[in-house]
Amino acid sequence: MDINLKISHFINSNLQQESEKVFEGIVRGRKRALENWFEDRWNELELVLDTINAYLDKDEVKSEKLLEIITDKKEQFKDFSEIFFINSQGKVSFSSYTANMGKDLKDFPNYIRGMEGKPLMYGPYIDEESLKIGESNSKFFDQVTLMFSLPFYNESTGKKAVLCGRIPNDVMSDVLQEEDTHIYKDSGDNYLFMVKSNRGIEPGTAISRSRFEDDTFTLGDNLKSGVKTKKWGTIKINKHTEFEIIFKDPATNSLHKGVQNTINNEDHLEVWPGYPDYRHILVGGKGIIFQPKYCEEVWGMLCEGDIEEIYKFRSINFKLPLLLGGISAVSYGINYFLANFDNYIRIPSTVAIFLINFLISVFAINKLVKKPLKRTIKILQEIAEGDGDLTKRVGQLSNDEIGEVARWFNKFLNNQMTLVKRIGSSSKDSEKSLENLSSVMKEFQSSAVAIEKEIFDMVTFSKAQNEIFQKTEKNFKVITEEGKKIDHILGKINENTKETNVNVIKNGEASKEVLSTMEVLEQEMKKTLRSVNVLKNYSSDIYKVVNVIEEISGQTKLLALNASIEAARAGDSGKGFSVVAQEVSNLANQSSEATVSIGELINNVQKETENTIANVQEISLEVDKVSHIVRLSINMFEEIQKHIAGVTKDVGEISLLINEQTKQLNDITTSTESIANKINKDTEKNEGRSEAILNMMKSVIDQLAYVDQASKVLYNSSNNLNEIVSAFKLIEK
Repeated sequence: MDINLKISHFINSNLQQESEKVFEGIVRGRKRALENWFEDRWNELELVLDTINAYLDKDEVKSEKLLEIITDKKEQFKDFSEIFFINSQGKVSFSSYTANMGKDLKDFPNYIRGMEGKPLMYGPYIDEESLKIGESNSKFFDQVTLMFSLPFYNESTGKKAVLCGRIPNDVMSDVLQEEDTHIYKDSGDNYLFMVKSNRGIEPGTAISRSRFEDDTFTLGDNLKSGVKTKKWGTIKINKHTEFEIIFKDPATNSLHKGVQNTINNEDHLEVWPGYPDYRHILVGGKGIIFQPKYCEEVWGMLCEGDIEEIYKFRSINFKLPLLLGGISAVSYGINYFLANFDNYIRIPSTVAIFLINFLISVFAINKLVKKPLKRTIKILQEIAEGDGDLTKRVGQLSNDEIGEVARWFNKFLNNQMTLVKRIGSSSKDSEKSLENLSSVMKEFQSSAVAIEKEIFDMVTFSKAQNEIFQKTEKNFKVITEEGKKIDHILGKINENTKETNVNVIKNGEASKEVLSTMEVLEQEMKKTLRSVNVLKNYSSDIYKVVNVIEEISGQTKLLALNASIEAARAGDSGKGFSVVAQEVSNLANQSSEATVSIGELINNVQKETENTIANVQEISLEVDKVSHIVRLSINMFEEIQKHIAGVTKDVGEISLLINEQTKQLNDITTSTESIANKINKDTEKNEGRSEAILNMMKSVIDQLAYVDQASKVLYNSSNNLNEIVSAFKLIEK
C-alpha cells in the first residue's frame, strides 16, 4: 500500500466510522430512489391500463382511441420511449412507435408471462429498436433496454393481450448516478451488477451505466477512451458499460472483493484498507442485494469511492493552525533577523509583521471559510425567499469541513430538487386528472339525471308489471278452474262415448240380425214366388182341364139331347133311357155351371196369383233395398264404432293431458300465487327502496356538484402548486 495512503489514514483515522455512515446513507438513498422509480413506472403503466379499461365498450376499445391513449400516455410519462400492445397471437397490434406494429414477439418473455396473467420487468437486455426509437427522458441512450409489462384481459370479449412499456436502461442509470449524490466527486461511482440470472448472464456483470463511461462528469480517464492500469493494459468498452464490463480484479481475474462479498453475504461494507477494483485501484464502499418489483433476477448494487479520495480530507483544525503557524514562524524569523541587523527597526518591523500576519490570516480565513460559507448562505437565502435556483451548487469544494458542508448542502439541494420535481410531476398529473375528473363529473351529473329518470320509469313499470302479474295470477286461477270443469266434462263425454259405443255395437248386432232376417225373408219370398209361379202354372193346367170338362159337358149335353131324341123315338121303351138322358143332361148342366164357377175361381186365382207375384216381386225389391241399406248401415255402424273407439281413446288421452295440465296449472297457480305475493311484497319494499334510491340519486347529484366544486378547488390548488414549483429552477433532463 502507498505510504501516502497510510499517512492520510493516520491523519484522518477518525473518518473511518464517518465514511461507513456516508456509504450506508448513499446506498440507502440510492436503493430508495430506485424502488421509488420502479414503483412510479409500474403506477404509470397501470394508469395506462386503467385508462384503456375505462374506455372499454361491449366489444373492445376502438383502434383509433387506443392509439390515441397510448400515444398520449407516452407523452405524459416521459421515461417510456414506447408503449405498445402484444395481442394473443404474439404480434404487436398497437404501438406509440408505429414502425413496430406487426412485429412478432411470441417468444418474448414479457409476452409469455403476460399470457400467464403475470406482470414482468425484463432486462436489462440488448434491443436495437431502442436505438432506433431514440432518447426518452435521458440524454444518454443506447441499445440497453428495460421492458415493463402487464397482462390485459377483456372480460366482455374474453380476449387476452399484454401491455408493454419500453424504457432505455440509461434512464434508470440516471437515477442511480444522480451526480449530487456522489460525495466523492473524483472517484465515486454507483453501479448495478448481476447476482442471479435466468438468462445465463455471468455474476458480477455490469447492468447499469458507469459514471466513468464517458467524459460527461470527469475529465480523467473514461471507459470509452480507455482506462489505463499499471500492469494490465487498458480497460475499454465498445458501446456501453452494460454486459461489456465484468467487475474482476485484473491481477487475479476473479470478481473483486466488493462484488464477491455482496454476492456471498448479500451485504458488504469496507472503507479501510480497501480492495482493488476492476482497475486494480484500492476502493472502499457499500454493497447490497437488490431485486426490482416483478423482476425474476437478483441484482447487486455497489457504491464506491477511491481510498485515496476518502481519506484526502484535511480538517480546518489542521490546515489553519499549520498555515498560521508557518506564517508566524516565517514572520518571527524575519523579525529576529531584522532585530539583530538594526535595533531601531525592531518595533516597526514587529508592527509590520503583525499586520502582515493579520492580513494573511484574514485572507486565509476568508478564502478557506468565509467565501464558501457566503456562497452557501446566498443559495440558502434565495431558497428561503421562495425564488431559489435549485440548479445552483456550491463550487470549488475543498477537502475540509467547509467542503464537507458544501458537499452535503449540494446533496440536500439535489434531494430537494428531486422532491420538487416529483411534486411538480405529480402536480401536472393531478392537474390533468382533475381536468378529466371535472369532465367526468359533468358527464356523470347528466348521466345521474338520466339514471334518476330511468329509476322513476322503472318503478312505474314495476308497479304496472306487478298489477299485470296479479291479474295473471287471477287468470291462472280461472284457467285452473276451467281446466277442472273441462276435465269433468271430458269425463262425462268419455262415459257417454263409451255408452254410445256400446249402443252402436248393440245396434250393429241388431242390424246384423235384421239383415239376417231380411236375407231369410228374401229367400222365403223367392221360394213363395216360385211356389206362386208353380200355383199359377197349376191354375193354368186346371183351367185347361176345366175347359176339357166344359167341352165334355157340352158333348154330354149333346149326347143327352141325342139320347132324348132317340128315347122319344123309342117311345115307352125308351122312357128309362129318356130318364137317364135327362139326368145326364142335368149332370152336364151342373158340370157346365160348375166349370163356369171353377173358371171364374181360377181366373180370380190367376189374377190374385199375378197380383201376389207382383207384390212379392215389389216386396223382394224392397227387401233388396232394405238389405242393401242395412248392409250400408252395418258398415257405417262399424266405421262409427271404429271412430267412436278412436274418439274414446283420444278423449281418454285428452282427459289424461287435461288432468296433468290441471295438476301443472295447480302447481303453477300455487307458485304464481306465491310469487305474486312475494312480488307484491317486494314491489312494496322496492317501491320504498326505489324512493330511497331516488332520494340517494338526488343526494348524489347534489354531492356531485360539491365534488365538481372540490375538483375546481383542487384544480386551483394544483395550479398554485405548479406556480410554487415553477418558482424553483430545476435541472430538466
